[in-house]
Amino acid sequence: MEFEYIDKFLHDKGLLKPKLEILIQNAIPYKALLFQPCGTIEVGNYFVRNQEHDLAVKKFRSFFDLAKEKNVDIAITPEYSCPWEVIKNLIEDNVLPENKKLWVIGCESIKPNELKKIIDENTQVTWIYEENKVNTDIDGKFLCPICYFLKTEKSNNTGLRDVIFIQFKTNPMGGIPFEMERLEPGKYIYVFRNEGLSVNLVTTICSDSLDLKFEDIPDYYEKSYLLIHPQLNLKPQNVNFSRYRKDCYENDYPSKEFICLNWARNSNLNEEIMEYGGSALYTKSNKLDLTDEKINHNHEKGLYYTYWEYVRGNIYFFNYDEHIFLFENMKTSQLGVPPQSRIGIGPKMMEIYSWTEQNNWCTVQTAVDGFDDLCNNIEGDFTLLSSLKPIDRERLIALSTGLATFPCWYEPKKNKLFRANPKETNNRVTFLHDPDQDIQTEKENYVNLFGTLNTSIITEGRNFPKNIEDLANNCLIQYHPTLTNQDSYNQNLYSSNVGAPATAVYLGHKNELRARRIFDEVSKLFDERQTQSGKRVVVWYDDINRNIVPICNDTKPSIAENVTISKNSIRKGRNK
Repeated sequence: MEFEYIDKFLHDKGLLKPKLEILIQNAIPYKALLFQPCGTIEVGNYFVRNQEHDLAVKKFRSFFDLAKEKNVDIAITPEYSCPWEVIKNLIEDNVLPENKKLWVIGCESIKPNELKKIIDENTQVTWIYEENKVNTDIDGKFLCPICYFLKTEKSNNTGLRDVIFIQFKTNPMGGIPFEMERLEPGKYIYVFRNEGLSVNLVTTICSDSLDLKFEDIPDYYEKSYLLIHPQLNLKPQNVNFSRYRKDCYENDYPSKEFICLNWARNSNLNEEIMEYGGSALYTKSNKLDLTDEKINHNHEKGLYYTYWEYVRGNIYFFNYDEHIFLFENMKTSQLGVPPQSRIGIGPKMMEIYSWTEQNNWCTVQTAVDGFDDLCNNIEGDFTLLSSLKPIDRERLIALSTGLATFPCWYEPKKNKLFRANPKETNNRVTFLHDPDQDIQTEKENYVNLFGTLNTSIITEGRNFPKNIEDLANNCLIQYHPTLTNQDSYNQNLYSSNVGAPATAVYLGHKNELRARRIFDEVSKLFDERQTQSGKRVVVWYDDINRNIVPICNDTKPSIAENVTISKNSIRKGRNK
């Protein structure tokens, strides 16, 4: 593969560099539309394409109509997805992006002679492509293309011209016979940039990422880059495909962001069902809006935040089901405006769409994250969890199962359930689409522990030790965290009428040493003066004989100790 700036190709056609909104280094958010399709992909000797052709044509044409309606700055579809009939219709009907907009379209495979025919019949646009790959009769081969649709100025100042860059996949997928034997690889990977100060944009098609070397990308270390990675991939988070992201962030290049777009889960590739979606947005920005309101809003619309602690990055996973995602996000770089004007809010999902029986895309109010299905398959009462917002579900489960063991554990970047592991597997208990069996079992275990605590342990008065005996047969699990009282994040057991709250943890089958360590760490979350809140912590565990054993403070709290006053209050010191 060879990375080349688009400048010389445009110059040869009498065109100037574009002025793409998504590449302008300012503080104005860009608007993006991503299509994550679900379907059956049929593979033959000379093609990779949608089996349900007519349905695919309807879906993709409606997608681009939506891109026009919403006037998005960038629209993207994954590898091998868009039928060429749609490409031809868009050109013939003049349904093309407006000035400063960019469409990045992963297309079905096509034979060189078929592509040449389309190019020759549609001269109302300027085509830029590797002519030797198209104009030469290559027997028994197909191309895997993406098409960039955009407008740019003519160099003679006579107005705008519609341009289509065609970039061909350069590296066949190893172990996939139809690509190894039939793919005619391309040579060039185009690098897009505006005139002057600009973010650079580059696209690597699926297995192109296997041989991706940053030193080959022009000015990669000095410039801000948005890298788009469209795929048709059964295992998109495999280390061989994701290494470029890890290497980039390990080397601390913050002005690099990635948009990965795969097909939806349950797509059928050559008789193999795809378990992943795996589409995600990656950023190393440290100026993200991680408020409860933002995280909950995005979650309900199919965008799930995780902190990629291993490289100090952030991953926003998209819902794995077939959807169109409309979101806005800040530019990869804002160097074009003064520092005091730069903002970093992170992506915000504006709308999410599903295909309907009426053959159109319709907005969805709440994306299905799989959490309710998990609760329905576990014995216990999960009514409270269902009533909470997603971020508080994660907090309550973490607190109730012994994961809240350090200060400010409830913040998204610190909560263990909000972390993605080095392999990009997410730990979000409220997002259950990841097919990894180990992580599924772990998530189910946390919810199961909570269910046991809520349904079995606190409903039996004999389980209550002396320090919280007033709550025996008189309490329920609740969660009311507030910023004005940080202790409230650490409390989950409340009296049914009037009384001080407590902290209840259930670990399941653990040894006493482990249980005591968790107890000590949870107790330290409260005021160092050991006020009533700190003394009302109980950690239950199952011993070797499956007896439920409490670990708690040996002394019963004094009635004079006041838990209603914040530990940060001046008055608190007067009540020692």
